[in-house]
Amino acid sequence: MTHAVVKLTLAVGVLVILSGCSAVSTRPLTSTDPLESVNRSVFAVNERLSVGNAKREHGRFHPVTLATNVFDNVHEVPDAINHLLQAKPKAALDDGMRLAFNSTFGLGGVLDVASEMGIAKQKEDFGQTLGYWQVPAGPYLVMPLIGSTTVRDLAARPVDAVWDPLSYNNTAWVLQKITPKQPQPDEPTVQPPQPDLYAARRDAWLGYRQKQIAE
Repeated sequence: MTHAVVKLTLAVGVLVILSGCSAVSTRPLTSTDPLESVNRSVFAVNERLSVGNAKREHGRFHPVTLATNVFDNVHEVPDAINHLLQAKPKAALDDGMRLAFNSTFGLGGVLDVASEMGIAKQKEDFGQTLGYWQVPAGPYLVMPLIGSTTVRDLAARPVDAVWDPLSYNNTAWVLQKITPKQPQPDEPTVQPPQPDLYAARRDAWLGYRQKQIAE
């Protein structure tokens, strides 16, 4: 518990500095790329490491889908917290209903019965919450293994960890990390050949992130 408090304190400190740099900014929520040369180097390494590991769709009863459903069900907790922080009580209520229905009728979240009932999954994180309240994104970053992010989103990750029940169980956390990721319905897919794959991926991700925040 002490470790979680330390992580939360550090994250809040960084976020206070970020928000203090420009009170409530009305600037666009896109980011600049002053570290492009470093980002390109990390991007190249990430690309080599990701060969053969592209996100793929799986069938409804595929083991990857079932495992992803369980993890997504647990993540309804931080989703609801972030929706409340964004003053979206209806979305938070939907998160709670999804958690209740999938945990019971969905056999602990193995089956996503809530989506079949018309209650769509709405993934949220603390970076989106900060963006919603117009905290500046800061420079665009490409992190090893993580990929595209911004200073704001990177600083928000420890807060997400504190709110994520899986982070308190080492086995569950590891299983979540090694489970192959599936593409999101509106997630941009930019594949080679591209005149500049790095720039295409960066611009697509920033646009996607801005859309997530605006929804």
